[in-house]
Amino acid sequence: MRRSVLARLSSLILAMVPAIVLGSTNDVLLISVGKKPSSPADDVRCVFGGGTRELPVSFLLKNQQLGVAADLYLSGGKLGEPIAKAITFQTQPDGKFQELSSGIFSLDLPDVEKPILMLLKIRHGETGSNDGNEIASIPLMVYPDTFIRQIGKRFTDETAAGHSLNLSLFGDMKGLRELLRLKQVPFEDLGRDLPSKLPAGTVAVGDLHKDLPLPPLSMDSGSSLMVFHEDPTAPENITLTSQDRRIQMVIHHAAPARWAEDPKAQKLLFDIIQKTPAIP
Repeated sequence: MRRSVLARLSSLILAMVPAIVLGSTNDVLLISVGKKPSSPADDVRCVFGGGTRELPVSFLLKNQQLGVAADLYLSGGKLGEPIAKAITFQTQPDGKFQELSSGIFSLDLPDVEKPILMLLKIRHGETGSNDGNEIASIPLMVYPDTFIRQIGKRFTDETAAGHSLNLSLFGDMKGLRELLRLKQVPFEDLGRDLPSKLPAGTVAVGDLHKDLPLPPLSMDSGSSLMVFHEDPTAPENITLTSQDRRIQMVIHHAAPARWAEDPKAQKLLFDIIQKTPAIP
């Protein structure tokens, strides 16, 4: 028996892009969420609140006349009325495969004071309809967009008190330097190389390529090191060691952090700065 066009395209595209299928109906197959191959549906997407955020997704559509939309809910317990209804899928058609439809959901997220779990329920039906079959539910952890501002306040407060606390960047750190300059957070740019010694009251943050081991480093008591170690082939994890008021955090990740849009990376930076003592 010949397979359907949708099934053949599914096999072909999933072989090219190792995404995990999140959900499907007879007419729609959701194959990816975000800018990298998708994880299972219980993999929480982290976003900032207080603005419009774009969530890229890709579908295989057997019936191009079927519309795709989403509703946004607060998660936890029984779902009540949605925060936002009938969020339109903004299509960016694929030039090679007619049935492959990529695009974005633009989510207007509220300001939050603490991390809040929300649920985006994606459905399909006739274009313009508020009804339809559910394709998938995507958890979203919505964070307050305040981490960089709080980091800046910590440095301002310590300086006003006559204390010394310094932030130093090394490596590429694409996006972080620009973000800190935009938010007027002071830092020392060390260039590409990790320093051989960290004095007390210093937080050094940088990245290393997967083929480069962490070099020997002398750390004074009261100093901290945060290293992003990029390796697309290794599982993402965080190694944290703390001894004699020396903190060393190594983040193994598959791709560079998108600092302006990445709550998890900003929170890690905020946490290690908060744990580093200033020098009177």
